[in-house]
Amino acid sequence: MLAVLDANIQFGFSTTWTSPDRSAFQAFSTASKKGAPARLRNYFLTGLVIAAPVGITLWIIWTFVSWVDSRIKPLIPARYSPETYLPFPLPGFGLVVALFALTLLGFLTANLVGRRLITAGETLLGRMPIVRPLYRGLKQVFETLFSQSGSSFNSP
Repeated sequence: MLAVLDANIQFGFSTTWTSPDRSAFQAFSTASKKGAPARLRNYFLTGLVIAAPVGITLWIIWTFVSWVDSRIKPLIPARYSPETYLPFPLPGFGLVVALFALTLLGFLTANLVGRRLITAGETLLGRMPIVRPLYRGLKQVFETLFSQSGSSFNSP
């Protein structure tokens, strides 16, 4: 659409099109005719629309990393913690340790010995009356969410 607008401006044609973006162009042209306060308001709102999602995303990431660090760092022995050797805290180290531990767990359970341990653990959980439905339900949810096929949510 901008190419059409550029071509129309370049060749001197009128810019009368019927697209949903026309109201945005009219609002901008109206604001530029009204003066500096209207343009400043539009610039501020445009900046807010751009900056707010970025700021909220960064805040959510920082909060998540801090939460994981607060749960994992107490489990790390002091001799392995980088904060013992550095004069400043290292945010995200607990998250890196958690990701490494989960990857290691996945690697260990993917081989034959790991599968046998998982089968034995599931058999043990299957015998517990209160835990059995909770475990089976959670297992089904995670298998559906992380399945390799795209037909997990389709009806049979």
